[in-house]
Order: sequence, then structure tokens, then C-alpha cells
Amino acid sequence: MKKYDVIIVGASTTGSWFGCEMAKRGFKVLMLEKQERENVSRSYDIFHMAKKEMEKFGYPIPKLGDEDYSFEFDGGCYYSAYGNYPKPSHNIVIGMRKHRYILRLNDNAVEAGAELIYGASFSGFVFDAEGKIVGAKYQTADGEHEALAAIVADCSGIPSVARRALPDGINCENFEISPRDMFYVVLRYVRYPEGHEKVIHTDSYLQYKVWSAPQDDEKGGLLGVGANLGFDYAEEMFREFRKNVPWCNYTVQKIERGRTPYRRPPYSFVADGFIAMGDAACLTKPNNGEGCTSSLYQAEIAVDVISNALKEGGYLTEERLWSINKRYIEVQGKSFAGTMALLTGAAYLNCEENEYFFKNDIIFSKNIMSGFGKGISISPAEAERTVRLLSKGIATGKVRIELVRRVLSAFKNSTEIKALYSEFPETPEGFDVWRGKANELWEKIGSMADNCDEEIIDRMERRKAGKIGICACEN
Repeated sequence: MKKYDVIIVGASTTGSWFGCEMAKRGFKVLMLEKQERENVSRSYDIFHMAKKEMEKFGYPIPKLGDEDYSFEFDGGCYYSAYGNYPKPSHNIVIGMRKHRYILRLNDNAVEAGAELIYGASFSGFVFDAEGKIVGAKYQTADGEHEALAAIVADCSGIPSVARRALPDGINCENFEISPRDMFYVVLRYVRYPEGHEKVIHTDSYLQYKVWSAPQDDEKGGLLGVGANLGFDYAEEMFREFRKNVPWCNYTVQKIERGRTPYRRPPYSFVADGFIAMGDAACLTKPNNGEGCTSSLYQAEIAVDVISNALKEGGYLTEERLWSINKRYIEVQGKSFAGTMALLTGAAYLNCEENEYFFKNDIIFSKNIMSGFGKGISISPAEAERTVRLLSKGIATGKVRIELVRRVLSAFKNSTEIKALYSEFPETPEGFDVWRGKANELWEKIGSMADNCDEEIIDRMERRKAGKIGICACEN
């Protein structure tokens, strides 16, 4: 049986980066990818990553002429429910061919010294006589295999195949990422008529979770939508967008579908001989569900902690890995928790309220929107101003009283969850008490899926039953 320092389950963005970095440091790395090489990362043709974060983490940046390069653009705008009151954002973004780019990352890891096996599916942990994780089992076309390692990293994405296989009752949770805990994403590759202005940046409509972006066809673009519950609900939200926002006619070239996690991460990423990373750890940005680069803030910390522990020798216990939790929360986790709490409350808006919020810079202000990718920070003065404008909205009939209650509760929950995460214990001692408080607070915060519109759900069900047709303008 072969022995490694690290076994990585999944070789997409996070797994490839982590494997490459650990191999560069001289550790023996085994990467297991369930897909064959020709089928790796085929869910989307094109995906975007922020250039600044690619540079920060040493991701290779494709350039014009590379087979994985598609385009580059700078920033965009957030718009209200009816397409008004733009709030600009500035961030250079690289558009890439996902399959080819992931293969580039795979090859970089192999060049650094990692071993990569395609067509290898995780089938269980290898345990020692004391029940400790000491490796992984995996299935290939020629049967089941076992390999030993000091640590197993789950980078398998939404299926979370290794984390889900952890025993009950330990600090790293083995929950399933359910349909309520993810966004179902539909991407339309569209072509606009002659004379249409070239799409050169992103436009986002948070009310529907719809966005427009460039693609490599200069006369085309991408129209994406993401929603909880399923693809059918996402399509209903896209129809709401098409009904309420003026948009040029277009021809659909192709449609792609995928999923991304949208829920709080596990409270602890680590266990004895184990770590959860990337989508398997729900490390996505609360404002848009993107996780390619946001997950690397945790991965960078993990490389440092695990490298030092491996050099010291001995078994990698939960205690020795625990600082990954604490350091990640300080760098990004507490801000993301606060943002998710705030946005979950704000998502209760109807279209008219969304217009009022955008017009008056309530939550959707330039200051807050510019911090969406890093986590939102609300000053006391901004909170006081929000209360004043909400009161005015009630008086003028622009805002429901129930919405005000929810938004004020969201502000309170956001502040409290950030404060609680700041108190995350330095060691596993005291974690049970902290977890109890966190569970109570997240129960109050609820889920983004709680905001799904009952009327839209009813319309979705009627459409599925054939009681409602689809107009050509809705495509």
C-alpha cells in the first residue's frame, strides 16, 4: 500500500491549487479525480475569476492566444429590480474555458510533483486500529485501492463525498448540502442582433439573482440566473426578470446548468487526519455564490498549518489542525457570516421595495456594494440612516412594516454573528458552548431559501403541470 503525506479528493480549482502548493513544498501528494481527463469540469464552458485574486494566490493567468483564454473585462454595475439606480463595481475579471483551464491547473500540480489519478472515485476512509483516519480508499476501472496519508482533504465539491463519510458526533459536520442549501445556476449563451452594443462588463440584478456578462462571441453575451430549490424555480425568476427589466431580443446559442453551495460553512473544517475545503466546505461568496478564489483564503492557511505539522511529524490530530478554523474566521469567515445574515434578511424585498432601497442607498449603497466580495461592514451612522429611511418608507407606503422588522433583525443578526465568530475558540476546548450559541443564531437568521416567493412557487408548479405555457420572449 502506497503512503503519501496528503491525499486530495477532487482536482478542480481548490484541489489542484492545494495539491500544487503542497507538492512544491516537497510533500508527497496524491490527487484523486473521479472524472476521466477528457470530462473534467465540463458543467460550464466559460467561467470567470477576479484577476487580483488570481495574482494573489499564484493562479496562472491566461492571455490572448492561450487555448483556455476567452476574454477580460473590468467591473460592472448592480441594478434595481426595474433596471435603475446603477451601483458601479470595479474588478478586472478573466473569462476562461473551464475544462482547459482546470487541465492546466492539473498539469501544474503534476509538474510540481503531485501524483494525479483520473477516473478515481473516493469510496471510504482507511482507519487504524484506534479508529483514526490514516488514508483513503478509492475505486477505479480495475477495482478498489487503498492509500495511506497523514491527512485526507475533501475537495470534491457539492457531493462532499469524504466529509459526508465522517462519523457522526465529531466537530467537523457531515451534513448534506441539500437543494435548499445551494443555488441552481442556468447560463444562457446568447447572441444579440446587429447593432447591439458589445457586452464589455457585468450587470447584476440582485432581486432575481440574474446577471449579464461577456462571452468570447463579440456579438453575444451570457445571461445567468441562480436560485434555491431547483432549476425550475431559477427559470421562473428569469421570467420575472424578463418581464420587469427592458432587454434586447436575442437568440439562445446554448444553455448550461450547474450548482453552487449557498449556506453557512461547517463550524469546524478539520478532524483527526482530515480537512474539508472548497465547495465541500461551502466556502462561497455570499453575494454571488462564487467560490473559486474565496476558498483559497482557507486553502492558503491550510498549506501553512499542515506543512508545519508534517515537518514536526506525528499524527495530525484535530487539535494540531484547529488553528485553520480560527485563522480563516479572522481573515474571511466572520465577514462572510455577517454578509450572509444581512442578505438573507434583505432578500425579502418585493420589486417596489427593491427600487426604494436602491434609490435611497439602503443596504444597496455604493459603499456596501463595493465590499460585497470581501464581506459587508455597516457603520453605526449607516445603520442609523437606514432606520430613518425605512421609517420614511413606511410613512409613504413604499415599504411594508414586516419588511422593516426583517431588515432591522437582519442588521442585528449580522452584527451578532460577526461578534460571535470573533469569539471562536482558539482550541477545541469550549467549542461545544460556542457551537450551541451559533446554532441558535443561525436558526434565527434562517436560509435564503426561506425567501422564495410562494406565488412564484405556485406558478412553477402550474407550469410543470402544463397549466401555463411559455412565451417566446421568456427564453
